[in-house]
Amino acid sequence: MTIKIPKVVVPGQPIVSILSGSKTKYIAGPNTRIETLTYNGSLVPSIVANILGKVEIQKKKVEEHDGEGEGEEGGKSDVDEYIVEIIGKDSIRSNDKLINESNSNFAISTPSENDIVLGRITKISNTRAFMEILNIDTGIKSIQLDSSTLITNLIPSDSGDNFKGIIRSQDIRSTDRDKVKVGECFRPGDVIRAQIISLGDGSNYYLSTARDDLGVVFAKNKYGKQLYALDWETMVDPSSGEVERRKCAKPF
Repeated sequence: MTIKIPKVVVPGQPIVSILSGSKTKYIAGPNTRIETLTYNGSLVPSIVANILGKVEIQKKKVEEHDGEGEGEEGGKSDVDEYIVEIIGKDSIRSNDKLINESNSNFAISTPSENDIVLGRITKISNTRAFMEILNIDTGIKSIQLDSSTLITNLIPSDSGDNFKGIIRSQDIRSTDRDKVKVGECFRPGDVIRAQIISLGDGSNYYLSTARDDLGVVFAKNKYGKQLYALDWETMVDPSSGEVERRKCAKPF
């Protein structure tokens, strides 16, 4: 059966289901998102448009992963994967990535694997931290996150609710992973810089802060005072000298 994919779409319009046949898989790319739609009484995960524009299908490049993630025996997958993108009036390509020119610091689009993002911690547990993804760092211009930057004014994804992410305890830092205490690394309300390591199931992305330049970039204590990093695991309130533990990112 031939899959008909629209050439031009409007926001909210379904484009194609994720799995279209046994050997074809579609991946949500820039300016699209994943939604579970009801079709003939069945729930079908589908790719939906975020903006008005032309649909472009790119075959995903095959990368070598030393046998990881390529099946139980490390062999090449038999499934052809295609990335679905939407080219809008403000879309440009930078370093082979599609971004929106209207926001030169952050791309308002669907996050992809290996993207660096800014997010806000919403809650924590003993084994993981939950966050909402505020925006994608395109790397075009460095961002100074200090008292002159209004973190609350970072533009969220224009698809409605922000994308959600999870940082597991083993992905917080690169050393002593079995000794990590999530509550000593992040607190609800912290703004962090993290890397997407897995696209997840469309509901939650898996992220990592296990690099020197990743971690908390903006935090306040319980009194609402801004904290400043002393080193990679400590932040301080200069007015009181009160110290709190965090997994801090190196300055941009």
